[in-house]
Amino acid sequence: MADAGFFKTTTFGGFDKKSVLTYIDTLSQQFRATEEEYTEKLNSYAQAQDSQVAHIKKLEENLALANEQVSQLQKQLDEQRELASQAQEMISGLDAQNKELHKKLSDNDREMQIQLERCRQLQFKAESLDYKSKKYDEISNQIGDAIIEARQSADKIIETANEQADEITQKAKDYMKNFYSELSSFNSDATRLRKSIEEILFVLNDRIDVMQEVVKQVEKRYTPESAAQQGSLPEQDQLFSQPEDKAGFFAGSSHEV
Repeated sequence: MADAGFFKTTTFGGFDKKSVLTYIDTLSQQFRATEEEYTEKLNSYAQAQDSQVAHIKKLEENLALANEQVSQLQKQLDEQRELASQAQEMISGLDAQNKELHKKLSDNDREMQIQLERCRQLQFKAESLDYKSKKYDEISNQIGDAIIEARQSADKIIETANEQADEITQKAKDYMKNFYSELSSFNSDATRLRKSIEEILFVLNDRIDVMQEVVKQVEKRYTPESAAQQGSLPEQDQLFSQPEDKAGFFAGSSHEV
């Protein structure tokens, strides 16, 4: 390739066309190479810029997330402080309870000593009672025979009492049987008596009805106004104008009901 600025000349003057074209092609290739190089650099710079922008956005997101986490941590810290305050109050309360428990424990220790002393006294009493129990067993063995004899006598007495009770029970059953028989007879007699009384009352009611009817007829026929108009009392046969089955009954004749 001919050097830039030095072109071959022709016989008739001027530069050699081939040299010029070669130089132009060389410049074009260099320009394209330079353009491609700068284009690649620009693309690389653009990619780097995009990467930086994305990185910056990511950093901003991380910063926002970090700020949110800081807020949450601050909130948690406040809650932890509140819990710590409550825990401190609980510790104070537990400390007071612990002191009270120590006091109760001391009181219980004294009470235990008292109970141990009582237990020792009770043990001494138990030993005394055991000695007395042995003496009682000896006395019980001595009176055992007497108790056996008394029990045998009691069994005989109970057997006799049971026999007498059975006899009394049988008599009571016989008495109740006779009583129920008499009660049944009395019930039958009472039923017949009630029937007779009902029949008598029926007859009496019928006769009273007849008498009331006769009295009504007398009152109706014999009044002061009718006596003044007629001037004399009605005849006796006119007082009883009812049929023979009612008026005749009042006069003394028998009437079957």
